[in-house]
Amino acid sequence: MSKNFYQAIKQGWAYFSDADNATEIQQEFTHQKVGTNVQVALKVIPGGLLATEIQLAENDPEKVYPENSVAAKRIFDVCFSILVMILGFPVFFLILLITWLSSRGPVFYRQERLGINQRKFYMYKFRSMHCNAECCGPQLSRADDPRITKWGRVIRRTRLDELPQFWNVLKGDMSVVGPRPEREFFAKKILEIRPDYQHLQQLKPGITSIGQVNFGYAENIEQMCERLDHDLAYIKRFNIRYDITVILKTVGVMVGGRGK
Repeated sequence: MSKNFYQAIKQGWAYFSDADNATEIQQEFTHQKVGTNVQVALKVIPGGLLATEIQLAENDPEKVYPENSVAAKRIFDVCFSILVMILGFPVFFLILLITWLSSRGPVFYRQERLGINQRKFYMYKFRSMHCNAECCGPQLSRADDPRITKWGRVIRRTRLDELPQFWNVLKGDMSVVGPRPEREFFAKKILEIRPDYQHLQQLKPGITSIGQVNFGYAENIEQMCERLDHDLAYIKRFNIRYDITVILKTVGVMVGGRGK
């Protein structure tokens, strides 16, 4: 075990790290993490950290946030999702029909994303782009993106393309409110610039987020990192009341057609 193995007690929590065997990014993350009020415990083995990248041991929301808060959020997510899917069924059906009639290809689109603890899952959307839109590799959408269909622009501006993700919420992959899930390709690029991106992976990703409401969609890695500051602030305000505030702000974005 490294001689530089140390223990620091900050704000009531113990933080452990094997500094000698950590990468530069891990060391930077270590120093940023010590002093926060989030419980962190990095498992250490001879020769280095347990994971090759920064990995929070016991990285379970119940370990980081009060158990009753996580349980209440899950109950709210399930009840709200069921309500939306029942009351919104006519809207779901109409979008499904127009998507099917307006362009060739499947009605639904699924894409692999990273969830809590970097677990991979398939996120669902109503298809808003032409088929084979990413035949040349992962790309972020941008203003006047030629890959987006005419009908796709409508449902993206109103964010109605995200409605199938309520199924992801019921499955337990996502929450109604939380940091947006990223693809592994982009998540790695964000992490290279912002090691504190790992904080967000302690939470389930959401259909909407305060970052999406306040900043909007990102067209490049730099904008994704800038939006990160808004989503990191969400960690400090983890409660149902704030989730409702974010949902109401999201409705305002949808009604105003300020999506992308």
